[in-house]
Amino acid sequence: MRTVRRPISAPFARTSGVTRSTGSPLTGSTVVTARITNEMRQALNDVFIAFGVPVPTYTDGQTLLAGTIVKAIHIQELRNFVGVIE
Repeated sequence: MRTVRRPISAPFARTSGVTRSTGSPLTGSTVVTARITNEMRQALNDVFIAFGVPVPTYTDGQTLLAGTIVKAIHIQELRNFVGVIE
């Protein structure tokens, strides 16, 4: 997940001049929850907005409901969309 979080934070800082936290720190074997995924999606959306481009469309909607099992596609989409803004 660090490979997704860091690239989201860097463009946000470049466009806004502000460092944005993408949630609580991940340590060891952190379980990736819907909340963590939603935080990263929102941070990524903010970067897209800062660049003046439409926000991405995500599998299972913009916000995952609490208790949703995070799927590989959710993480892959974040990686893919980060690649668009790098």
